[in-house]
Amino acid sequence: MKRNIITVAFFAFFLVFSLIVMPAQPVYALKSSDLGISTSKPKRSYNNKNGKYCMEITLKNKGDYIAGVSAYIYNAEGKCVVKWDNNGDSYRVYKGEEKTLKFAVNYSKYPSKSYTFVYQVESPDYDRYFNSKGVNEKPVFTWKWTITSQEVSPYISFKKLTLHTLNDGSVVPRININTKNIKGQSLTMYIYDEYGDLVCKHTGPKRASNNETAWFSWNGKSDGQQFPDGNYTVKVVSSGGLKITKKFYLDFPYNNR
Repeated sequence: MKRNIITVAFFAFFLVFSLIVMPAQPVYALKSSDLGISTSKPKRSYNNKNGKYCMEITLKNKGDYIAGVSAYIYNAEGKCVVKWDNNGDSYRVYKGEEKTLKFAVNYSKYPSKSYTFVYQVESPDYDRYFNSKGVNEKPVFTWKWTITSQEVSPYISFKKLTLHTLNDGSVVPRININTKNIKGQSLTMYIYDEYGDLVCKHTGPKRASNNETAWFSWNGKSDGQQFPDGNYTVKVVSSGGLKITKKFYLDFPYNNR
């Protein structure tokens, strides 16, 4: 019994002594701001002329080291589909410099429901900073943003059917369409009756911006004929080739007749 007590006491003393004489290992979590590096949130834009979606980022380097930039695009399956290396001078931001970098891609080549844009900053010069801190690992600063498929490609969809009051007081059905990335394109609406006959066609103006709601109103009249309330098939086609189709029940109030 005494031997067990002595043994436990010896190991307890040895453990306490080890904790006292062993130096604590430095723990240092380096931030990009520690090296004078800051980056903006991406400015997102779609170019209708070339079909490319651009992530535009501004990096400021107030530190003493070169900042080398790399960027990657990953699809929904986690596969890297696009890569920009920091080998070229255009992807390096020097001491005291501020630079805006653009990363444009035609995502139609990489169909996916979502993408991850990864932006990394590193530099071989960081070794000097790390050696002074007693840390051997080179820092790599990483930022990530999600990109949805609707952001990176032209897109139109039907919104909820509403009613619209005209200047003469009459009320007409309004067909609303959500548009994305079709600036400069026009939309044409085709309305078919329950027998599949085309009863109305209308082309709207060119879209003034990339993200807006377009709408068409119809009072049920076409070529001097008043069509009845009922189920109609509405097809909308953009001048860029996008097509959507949906059935609506259109109700034409009495005061339109």
